[in-house]
Amino acid sequence: MDLALEYQLREEEIVFHAKQQRISTMQTSVLDEEHITLAAIDEATKERIIKECEQKGLDKEQTFKVLVEPWMTSIHDYLVQMTGKYKDSVYMCNLRIEPKENENVAYLYGRSAKVTWGIPPLIPFKKLCEEKQVEVNYLFSEIHHLSNPVRRQTVASFSVEGSEIIIDETLYDNDRSKDRLVIFPNAKDRRFQLQISGSIGLHALVGYLKQMPALCKQMNKFAESLNF
Repeated sequence: MDLALEYQLREEEIVFHAKQQRISTMQTSVLDEEHITLAAIDEATKERIIKECEQKGLDKEQTFKVLVEPWMTSIHDYLVQMTGKYKDSVYMCNLRIEPKENENVAYLYGRSAKVTWGIPPLIPFKKLCEEKQVEVNYLFSEIHHLSNPVRRQTVASFSVEGSEIIIDETLYDNDRSKDRLVIFPNAKDRRFQLQISGSIGLHALVGYLKQMPALCKQMNKFAESLNF
């Protein structure tokens, strides 16, 4: 009886994950690669949310996060779904490596400080920006080694037409499942913030960069309307 019950639980688990996989596939198949929609927040909705947050005792910064949470979710989902569609994840610590004279052979830093051979990700990144007609300036910090547990942190900045995104990457050398990106999609106002487990892909990054000036303009306009 115990074995039969365990078998039933395993079947239910398999069915659940299969459904999740189908949902994910459907979301990817209908993904609009050219548009991230930040749904308009009307005055009535804004005032209602502010009042509810006041009743809960939330401060202005916490209230701001509640107001823009749907927008951050939209950007998060776009980055994750684009990464899943193209399967071209890249680490910021690798993206910072400049190509050598021979573009086809270069050192790449893998996990646990291992060195592998390959094409620096900066090359396909630049080519993709050229294809998508995105003129981007970028800057990467040095890799900071953190301890307890062993971690590596890299901060990347990408700017297009005066708008900027900052990506703060933390990699755990011995536990990839803990890797995370803290993303500020509008560096002008770092109250706009989201977090992604793992990493994002080149198509996801360039896709956002192409839309970034318009998105940041919308974010700035909304932030100015709040007066806090």
